[in-house]
Amino acid sequence: LKENKISKEKLIEFWDWLLEKEFESKTYSGFGFWVNPNKEVISDEDIITLVSFVSPKAIHLGISVSNDKSTDFHIEMIGKFLKLYPNIYVQVMGIREIGEQGESFDESSLKRVTDIKKSLMDLNIQIDGGINRDTAKLAQLAGVDTVVVGSYIFNSPDINTAFLSLNKSLFV
Repeated sequence: LKENKISKEKLIEFWDWLLEKEFESKTYSGFGFWVNPNKEVISDEDIITLVSFVSPKAIHLGISVSNDKSTDFHIEMIGKFLKLYPNIYVQVMGIREIGEQGESFDESSLKRVTDIKKSLMDLNIQIDGGINRDTAKLAQLAGVDTVVVGSYIFNSPDINTAFLSLNKSLFV
């Protein structure tokens, strides 16, 4: 919010508008709202407000885990959300600079995945950033449920081959 100069009030206004609309349920089925506690301080009141917005539509709520805060910090933050709302997933950042494309994989993110999975076993964890066929396999072995892949596939000279290579590394 601060980085993009979007006020919390503007975000709340958007969510009020979105959630009062009567979209088909499939519109919300894959729609996630991503909270980045690294960039914005989220108070307990903010958590309650956000959960009150997403819960009527059963929207997936994603919590970002970066490499610049302790895993304990993130586990505590995730726990606050889970006490109020079960439809949570975690996105661990596999790169240092959030938003950078094509950045190298940060192997310290694997320990974050392992630690979070150990504390919150039933939580869906995805990893995004620096993912290729080798790092996807490492992430899978660490406990991720989903890998988010962009640059590896779309910057490849042959996206079909890149996709098949990735798929083979994960499912063989």
